[in-house]
Amino acid sequence: MLRVGVVGVGYFGRHHVRILSSLDNINLIGVVDCIPERAKFIGEKYGTPYYTHHRQIMDKVEAAVIAVPTVDHYAVTKDFLNQGIDVLVEKPITKTLEEADGLVDLARKKGVSLQVGFLERLNPAFKAAMPIIRDPRFIETYRIGTFVPRSLDIDVVLDLMIHDIDIVLSIVKSPLKVVHAAGVPVLTSELDMANARLEFDSGCVVNLTASRVNSEKIRKVRIFQSDTYISLDYTTQQVSVSNLIRDSKTNFPTIQTRQLKVEKEEPLKRELKSFIDAVENGTEVVVSGEDARLSMEVALRVLEKI
Repeated sequence: MLRVGVVGVGYFGRHHVRILSSLDNINLIGVVDCIPERAKFIGEKYGTPYYTHHRQIMDKVEAAVIAVPTVDHYAVTKDFLNQGIDVLVEKPITKTLEEADGLVDLARKKGVSLQVGFLERLNPAFKAAMPIIRDPRFIETYRIGTFVPRSLDIDVVLDLMIHDIDIVLSIVKSPLKVVHAAGVPVLTSELDMANARLEFDSGCVVNLTASRVNSEKIRKVRIFQSDTYISLDYTTQQVSVSNLIRDSKTNFPTIQTRQLKVEKEEPLKRELKSFIDAVENGTEVVVSGEDARLSMEVALRVLEKI
């Protein structure tokens, strides 16, 4: 069984622990958190040793999940990579492009896997829609949520919008030409609401909206391409596809809508299983350090415009 440890068991890290502890092919070696009480609580809850510093488990694990605050991603991930340990680190990969480059280069040099936690790439709804996405002309994304006291060390662009930037870059294979953006802080000292418009050389235009100041959670994307409109809800894992067809008798154009079959599963579980598969079989990770670096570069261009 693969020996895995989780570093950072706060709001999101504890879900990594929950899932890893349920997988048959995983030996959860331990959990780490700089807050002793939290490390103890999670460790005892899932019946695994607990520690207060990541270096305490480095000689015990073959792979590590890093879910510490973004500002610490580089230092903690670097330590594990230096020891030849495969890493899944939460998004954004680091705080700066220079740090991202450092981790990507180090992972390549050490010959280990470096996967970054962009959940929506593993969302069953997105996976179901992928085969019919071709040459998008216009894309709208909405990532809106209620205020949660986590990730407050980063703004809404690096916290939420970057998910949709990653999705867009995975389906629009064209250089980014123009960026327009606006945003405001509301509840924190960082940006809490933002909107960006991306224009690509291919002619594709993307409108992204992200907010962490709302009364409900919305995670949706709409993709428009020739004769086809795709509506995807990440939360409910539903996908509808509308096509322009002509009536066989009248030859009048009409819209036909169908629902895609989606095999629903928790995206985080899929993400962890894909990471484990990459580590055990030496295959490519779903979201590489290079992918995450590119998404971060675009996110920083959005922030520069704001």
